[in-house]
Amino acid sequence: MLNLAELASITSSLPIIIDDQAVDSTNNAASTKRKTCYHKECCLDKHLVNTHSVCREGFSFIPTLWLNSKVVIGGFIHQTRNSTIGGKQRKDLRRLWATEGEISSIINNFRIAEDAFSKAFKQAAAESVSFLHDIRSSLSLVMSSCESLINETRGSNFSDKLKSSDPSLFRLYQAISLLTEQLELADIISNPDSITYGKKSQSDIYQFFYKISKLFHPRAKVRGINIRLEGSLYEKVELYKSFQLIPLVLLDNAVKYADPGSEITIAYISRADGLYIEFRSLGPTVPPDMTESIFKRGVRGRNIAEKCTGSGLGLHIASEVIRAHGFHLSYEARQQIVPGLGLNCFVLFIDSKFLIS
Repeated sequence: MLNLAELASITSSLPIIIDDQAVDSTNNAASTKRKTCYHKECCLDKHLVNTHSVCREGFSFIPTLWLNSKVVIGGFIHQTRNSTIGGKQRKDLRRLWATEGEISSIINNFRIAEDAFSKAFKQAAAESVSFLHDIRSSLSLVMSSCESLINETRGSNFSDKLKSSDPSLFRLYQAISLLTEQLELADIISNPDSITYGKKSQSDIYQFFYKISKLFHPRAKVRGINIRLEGSLYEKVELYKSFQLIPLVLLDNAVKYADPGSEITIAYISRADGLYIEFRSLGPTVPPDMTESIFKRGVRGRNIAEKCTGSGLGLHIASEVIRAHGFHLSYEARQQIVPGLGLNCFVLFIDSKFLIS
């Protein structure tokens, strides 16, 4: 599947800039000066979308929004606005000359492509919902069979029977439960409005995270990773059903990217302004310039992307769910051991006004 840079390079006849990196179009290569530029003035957020500007090197650039990302048509030469680029250099870069009409055409092409992708995505999403319904039906049959086997073991209730069941059966039950939870992610991808479906219900926030963390213990054990809960705060919070995706996404990331043999800590910290829940794990850290963009759709930290594959959707969905609740999610790298390696810390903040005494 093509990534955003590849799609943009096909759509634009001029070089573009994505995530501060110059990307050649299929027709034209970016200038050497643009590829080695360290000012990166064209990438600053202060520039207005679809506004023509000139950088200190004398090249033109126009930021635009495409598929929920900022793409810069940059490093081209306008006939009148780039007069400081002259002589032999201007002649050698003839491939980068562009008129206002050509730039407008490129921006229009981005819009046309975005509309096409949007229609294709909606159609695929509708088909996925139907397909996922069939998967859930099959999965419920598997779960029913698993529960029947567990009910045959000793115990006064299902919880006791589960604890005393064969370890292999216990792990199977946890795997099916985790898969059932993960299917909820697909619902939100296809229909973001589903985040707030149903009534909110009161949940003990400690028990909520404790329950989900138990589902990850077998998977973490395979990598020699221990999951530890720190602090026992029994605050109650009103949550939508979609909130179950938060520990699912954060623990999935932690187990996937943490160094083998390390520890994942879920720490509960109560302060005057509210409750802080920190997910800490040792592993590849996110570069400082990407600590906010990792919550955008399809974006993954460079250090993390080098280690494992992924869609870049989990954190985006988690941030949308948290935003719908009025909470806040942030990331910071702590205790850097070597460049690119340290303590990853995702902090979920729940304002005191949402806590039920």
